[in-house]
Amino acid sequence: MSKVTPDPFFLSFRALVEEYKALATGECNEARATSSRVAAYIDAQLAMIEELKAREQAGRPVPHASEAVVLMTGLQGYTLLQRAPWLDADVRARLETLAGWPMYLERGPYRFTADFGTHHQLRWAKEYAAIAHRPSLRAVEIGVFEGMTSTWLLDNVLTDPTSRLICVDAFEPPRNVDNYAFARRANAPTPEQLFDANIAASSGASKVQKIAAYSGVALRTLPVDTFDLVYVDGSHLAPDVLEDAILVWRMLKVGALVTFDDYGWELPVDPLERPQPALDAFMTIFAGKFELVHKSWQLTLRKLRA
Repeated sequence: MSKVTPDPFFLSFRALVEEYKALATGECNEARATSSRVAAYIDAQLAMIEELKAREQAGRPVPHASEAVVLMTGLQGYTLLQRAPWLDADVRARLETLAGWPMYLERGPYRFTADFGTHHQLRWAKEYAAIAHRPSLRAVEIGVFEGMTSTWLLDNVLTDPTSRLICVDAFEPPRNVDNYAFARRANAPTPEQLFDANIAASSGASKVQKIAAYSGVALRTLPVDTFDLVYVDGSHLAPDVLEDAILVWRMLKVGALVTFDDYGWELPVDPLERPQPALDAFMTIFAGKFELVHKSWQLTLRKLRA
C-alpha cells in the first residue's frame, strides 16, 4: 500500500505531542525537562496556534483543531507547572499564563474540553434535514467522548419524544491517539463524567441509552435493519473501523445514513492506523449499495440496499 505524505501541519503536531510526552510523562525530571527545552516547547506550541489562526483566516481550517489546541495548551501549562517545580522563574511565569487559559468550552448548558464537532454541524444540518424531527427515529453513536455530537443530535435531529439514541463507548483512552492522557487537571472530570453531565443537561436525556463497551461487542447485540442514522467516531485503527462499518451496515434501514469521522485524518503516518484505508476498502466491497453523500474530512453514505 502506498503511503500518502501528510500535511506538514500534522507532522509538526505529532512532533509536539511527542515532545510534550517526553517533557511531562512519568519520567519527567530535571535532566529532561530543562528550562530551555520547556521554553522552546512553549514557543513551538504558541506558533502552532498562530498557524491555525492563519489557516482559519485563509479559508483552510484544520477540523477540530483551533479551540482544541488552545484548551490542550492550557492543560499542558498546568501539568508542567505541577511536574517540573525546578523550572526557572520566567518559564514558570509563562506556564502560569498558559494554565490560566480557559479549560472548558461552554456550549449552552454543555461543557467540553475539546471541540470535535463544531466544524461539521452546518453540514450535518443539511445532510440530516430529511430525517430531522421525525417521530420514532433510531440512531446510534459510536465513540461519544464528552457528548458534543450526542447533544447536537438530541437538540437538532432527534427532537421528537419518541426518538431514541444509543451511545456506545468503552470510555477508555484511544489506543493510537495518545495526547489526551498527558494533561489533565487534578480532580478534573473524566470524559465519561462529562458525557453523563452533558446528557443530563439535555432536554433529550430520557431518549439516551448508554452502552459502556467496545463497539465490536456492543454492535453485535443491536437489531438489524432498524436504525435511521449511525455516527461512527470510535477506534481509528483500520481493522476496527472496517469491523464497525460492516456491523453498522446491517443495522441500517434502506435509505438510512451513516457518517464516519476522520476519513481525512493524516496522523499517524501509517495508513493502517487511520480510518481511510478501511473505509476505502468498505466502499469497494459495497459498491453499488450506497449513495456517496459527502467525502472530505468526514464520510457520509446513504444505504441503497443490503
